[in-house]
Amino acid sequence: MIGQRAMLTPRDREMLRWASRHGIVTVEQLSRRFFKGKGKRNAYRRVALMIRLGLMRRDRWAWSEPEVVRVTRSGVRLVNSRVGPATLIL
Repeated sequence: MIGQRAMLTPRDREMLRWASRHGIVTVEQLSRRFFKGKGKRNAYRRVALMIRLGLMRRDRWAWSEPEVVRVTRSGVRLVNSRVGPATLIL
């Protein structure tokens, strides 16, 4: 987003709240929950934005499995979640 400000939508904030409550999720799960019928592409774009903003992080946990997404401390603070960031234990 060169020269543009990144804008979080109400859906982005709800995605952060939902991911925070569940701890560790996949982009496919976010896509099914928040982008019904619109494909995974939109979910991947929104997650990529939140990763660039430092609100989420993506982790590879197994070679043949999809990456997982977790909310960072900044993301938790933004949505006033009572649940802290999840810890990935391999």
